[in-house]
Amino acid sequence: MQVLESSSDIALIKLSSPVLDIKPISIYSKSDEKGKVITVFGKGAMGNGLSGENLDTKYIYQPNKFQNVVESANGKWLTFKFDSPRNALPLEGMYGSGDSGGASIIYQSGEPSLVGLSSWQFATGDISAFKGGLYGTTAYQTRISSYYNWITGVVGR
Repeated sequence: MQVLESSSDIALIKLSSPVLDIKPISIYSKSDEKGKVITVFGKGAMGNGLSGENLDTKYIYQPNKFQNVVESANGKWLTFKFDSPRNALPLEGMYGSGDSGGASIIYQSGEPSLVGLSSWQFATGDISAFKGGLYGTTAYQTRISSYYNWITGVVGR
């Protein structure tokens, strides 16, 4: 977990030609993510909080989304916890295997802004026994605001 927490999980890809018919999503530049509701997108493994992710569903590539509340926004990471139904948002969720790099957005005045990228889940004990997607699991996302200057410097916005 220390290796994951000390690393960076982000990349920019240069396209061979410009995309002209789609407006790019705004990049979240503020450092006030804590407490905000994010919507997370992915196409990885599915499951539920009681039994966790079902790895047999990883290759279905079914687009999914869920919401969660940012618990902390420190340095290069955003974190949130997968709460059980009693304390959860109506569309509460956790990403699964295969969702890495999936976008998380915050809506500001009805407009989406990219705030995070799905990265990893915190595990304790024997890592070989880790089961992703259980209630109480903490997720780590790449915090886009901490890379804002780098992204805009490379992209030229």
